[in-house]
Amino acid sequence: MPQTSRPDLSVKLFGRLEVWRGGALIPASDWPRSKTQALFKILVAERGRVFTQDQLIEFLFPNLELAKAVDNLYRRISELRRVLEPTLKKGTDSQYILNVGQQGYCFSETAPCWVDAEEFQKKIESAQKAESAGRWAQALEDYQQAINLYQGDYLGEDLYEEWAIAPRERWRELYLNALSRLAECYAKSGQYQRAIEQCQRVITLKPSSETIYRQKMLYHAWATEPNAALETYQLCVNALKEHLEVEPSPETKTLYEKILQGEVPPPKISQTNLPASLTSFIGREQELQEIMNLLIDVGVERAVPRPRLLTLTGFGGTGKTRLAQKAAWDLLEEFPDGVWWVRLAVLTDPALVPQAVASALGLREEPNRPLISTLIDYLRSKNLLLVLDNGEHVVEACASLAETLLQNCPQLRILATSREALGVHGEIAWLVPSLSLPDLARLARGGIDLSALRQYEAVRLFAERAAAAQPNFSMTDRNASAIAYICQRLDGIPLAIELAAAKVRVLSIEQIAERLENDFRLLTNPSRTALPKDQTLRAALDWSHNLLSEKQKTLFRRLSVFVGGCVLEAVEAVCADDILGRGGSRIAPTEILELLTQLIDKSLVTVEDHGDVARYRMLETIRHYGQQKLSEQSEPEVLTLRARHRDWFLALAERAEAELLGARQTTWLSQLEQEYDNLRAALRWSLENDEQEAHAALRLSGALGPFWLARSHIDEGSRLLEEALSKGQDAPLSARAKALLWVGTLARHLGDDERVQARCEESLSLFTELKNRWGMAFSLRNLGVVAQHRGDFERAVELHQRSLSLCREMGDAWSTAWSLHNLGVVARQQGNYQRVEALCGESLALFRTLGDKWGIAASLHYLGEVAEHKLEYANARDLHRESLLLYKELGDKRGIAASLNQLAEIVLRQENYECAATLFGAAEALRETINAPLSSGDHAEYERHISIVSTRLGPKFFDELLAQGRAMTLEQAVAYALENTA
Repeated sequence: MPQTSRPDLSVKLFGRLEVWRGGALIPASDWPRSKTQALFKILVAERGRVFTQDQLIEFLFPNLELAKAVDNLYRRISELRRVLEPTLKKGTDSQYILNVGQQGYCFSETAPCWVDAEEFQKKIESAQKAESAGRWAQALEDYQQAINLYQGDYLGEDLYEEWAIAPRERWRELYLNALSRLAECYAKSGQYQRAIEQCQRVITLKPSSETIYRQKMLYHAWATEPNAALETYQLCVNALKEHLEVEPSPETKTLYEKILQGEVPPPKISQTNLPASLTSFIGREQELQEIMNLLIDVGVERAVPRPRLLTLTGFGGTGKTRLAQKAAWDLLEEFPDGVWWVRLAVLTDPALVPQAVASALGLREEPNRPLISTLIDYLRSKNLLLVLDNGEHVVEACASLAETLLQNCPQLRILATSREALGVHGEIAWLVPSLSLPDLARLARGGIDLSALRQYEAVRLFAERAAAAQPNFSMTDRNASAIAYICQRLDGIPLAIELAAAKVRVLSIEQIAERLENDFRLLTNPSRTALPKDQTLRAALDWSHNLLSEKQKTLFRRLSVFVGGCVLEAVEAVCADDILGRGGSRIAPTEILELLTQLIDKSLVTVEDHGDVARYRMLETIRHYGQQKLSEQSEPEVLTLRARHRDWFLALAERAEAELLGARQTTWLSQLEQEYDNLRAALRWSLENDEQEAHAALRLSGALGPFWLARSHIDEGSRLLEEALSKGQDAPLSARAKALLWVGTLARHLGDDERVQARCEESLSLFTELKNRWGMAFSLRNLGVVAQHRGDFERAVELHQRSLSLCREMGDAWSTAWSLHNLGVVARQQGNYQRVEALCGESLALFRTLGDKWGIAASLHYLGEVAEHKLEYANARDLHRESLLLYKELGDKRGIAASLNQLAEIVLRQENYECAATLFGAAEALRETINAPLSSGDHAEYERHISIVSTRLGPKFFDELLAQGRAMTLEQAVAYALENTA
């Protein structure tokens, strides 16, 4: 039974249906008819999806005449509402079963209802994210919780209901995959017997899964059970022969040989951010081995040195990314410092390539320091593999960065994917081939041998993806030749084959082959150098597009305006409108969700769960195709669509701007980060259009100022603000003033005091003209900081006091708090700790009232220094511990390092030298990671503390503890600090 803390309605779909209402199981006698219960299952299984009357009749009453079917459906809906809400009065709306539009019904996605299948999905996705980040313990916990929810196959009592078959198979595959991944997590934590148990569960349920046998063999080997590993291999041989009539793959045979010879390498946990694959990898054994041979030493002599840059080339759709991903996972244990994935597909500005690499590595920009220097310093001593994925549209920037890094970082290896080589000295460009294909002429001569046909990679890919789309699909003597023809016609291109295979839900194999024959049009491209496979992929996309209805086509091309995905509300606001479309292409807002669902079903859009909200995304290849289709529309339609996209994200940025100053700042920072690709696109489009759009660009860039500062997009934000100011000369003064203010604010963090001075004096002048006291106060604060940097404390105090007076006049608590804090910082620089305590104490109280966590953390830090100065070590410890927790929540590594350092000083003064040495090591390593060295003044004090601890512990023991601290992850360092300073 679900926990009592769950919502009023709880639903169990795994196994037999069970529904709890108010904590009590609804008995079978409360369900008037089986069709009432069936209706409930259909609706609750896809909460939020709108089902038309015709769809529900087709599911429930396909053999009744229409009038009778409609009457029956109305009665079942009424009955269902009464079952779920017995006290519901006649004529009152149900909170669960909603009427949507005309003759549309859905189960409310916002109603208080817990569904085991939804919780299962959330746990799986959470586990996958944890696994990708290398958090094996968290992944293990999430997978186990998901598996515990799976109490049997989905709606086991409805074995023969067509509407339940496809989801049942999909849930079952997710469950089997969860067992497999749980086994891997157990193995990563050294629990081999538990890992083996999970493998056996999968084998029992799906004896034809070769991958799970290979996992089990490996875990037996790691558990020093070679005989059990060899027995598992024999079971695999027998099962594959019995169920699939194939032999084990070369990968499985190679593992078998290594086990025989006792050459299986020991397990090792590696560092990586590699994305987890949601589908199986088909074939490519030879290609994977070649890539491994090129990137690492495999016991063979080399005529030439091993290349340090390998670029997988080829046109879109050949599987470069998927092949690089699989190779990267296979190479993970070869690189002590990890394998790191850099996603470049969504970038539109080549200047952002270094930032994308830094983000993947967890590095941040440092004030007054080129980002490339930060990258070089971090990677100089690292033995790691960097994967630059989909860089063809920023190829020159990729080439420049790769060359610079390789010249300065001797142990670095780079694996890149691009439609063209980077052109860097020493690079090896490796053309990714198509999947292996059957010879149609030979098939015609020798007849169809299903066992032989399954050995071809293209055929295997089609068959597996078709089975995923339609669980009852199988390759037979009857459809084998058509499958071979489809694969051959699509030149073995993985993306084209997957798109074709997805159509088995709506077409027979023969129909798919026939449509390819009739609708397979090549690109009209006069270039003789254009690759045929480029044309073939375009033809496959054309064909897929032509199968769409007019409304589906309209939404498909409009969705291409979004970069990096979008939420439903954005789609409804941007894409649904009678003005944009004509005739049959018009889309009402109520139609968006159903059309979006149809595009997802057709594999043209993917859906991703990001916490409490779903995001919809197109693969980049498909999105670019959609953009081409959009460009074929009338100019007014395209301009209106772009403007709506800009308007929606401008409104989001301006709504977030105020929220970033209060208690919900972390939530809004995350949302803006998630939508940053769209915000960039909206801003770039506005900058590239007419004067009116330049005004919008100035508003948008000004609204993003706090975000750029908080998330360290400082250089990029500064450049875009300057460009917006340049193009928005005639914009309203209020927009220019705000943009100038944020240019100056960001310049502070770039160490450019001259630009701070110039821009903030200009913003102060405009805000004064506008009588905008908030802007005047902010500008004065920035000018005060410049005076601090120059050592002119008298001038700094004067400016901050002017700012404080304005803040208090207008009753702005947030601005008042920061002005007080800045005065406290000046007092700290002057050594006036009593004044620091008064000013920062007052700012802290205001920040706590506002819920501003950055402000709270900053004030706590300085108050902790005051307490330490007063020898109140317990109080200082508590203040820095609280500050540390806030900085960790915000992801502020500089703040975390500062807090660790302060806590180390405190335990040093309390003569806990072991803890001090460990914390100093952790802080030191973190500062190196983000390239944030101590200032000259702080460095002298730090060296004095290090000398004291080393003397007390002895150099050898001190070095051991320092190294122990340096080896900690950020999470481990924070946990250690909290545990050992309590």
